[in-house]
Amino acid sequence: MGASNLEAGPQEDPAPGRRPARRRNAERIWVVATVAWGLLRVLVVWHYLAHYGVNPWVYLFIEVATSAPYGVATARLVTSLIDKQMRSAYRWAMASAALFVAPDLYLVASGRSMPVYVYVTIGMLVVGLGAASVVSVVSKVRDGRRDRAAKATLEAQALRP
Repeated sequence: MGASNLEAGPQEDPAPGRRPARRRNAERIWVVATVAWGLLRVLVVWHYLAHYGVNPWVYLFIEVATSAPYGVATARLVTSLIDKQMRSAYRWAMASAALFVAPDLYLVASGRSMPVYVYVTIGMLVVGLGAASVVSVVSKVRDGRRDRAAKATLEAQALRP
């Protein structure tokens, strides 16, 4: 999903409290993708970590409970940053970070006698995927702001005699 999918031009809300349809649709797609990724993670944990004391049902619950809110939080983080609403962006960033690490914290807390390489792998995944998420957010914000500026320029040129 490109960043421009989250950017919907000038942000006059069609109704108070409603986000533009383009943003709502992009958010839904992102939430579905996030949940699908979470379910894939559940299958991996179920297969590889259940015998180390990780309860796959608890992990499934945590993953399902956090995946959709994480998708919403990251989408809203991007749109808040595009709109330069920093207070809102800060709240969405904190929610995104907490929801991102919750399932992995459960793995570390519940696993018994896991080999060191499992802890290292979990840590590398958290750091690597977290960094990729930050890079993705930055890229989407830049693209969204660039799209908005280009649209504003075109609108200004169209108004000239």
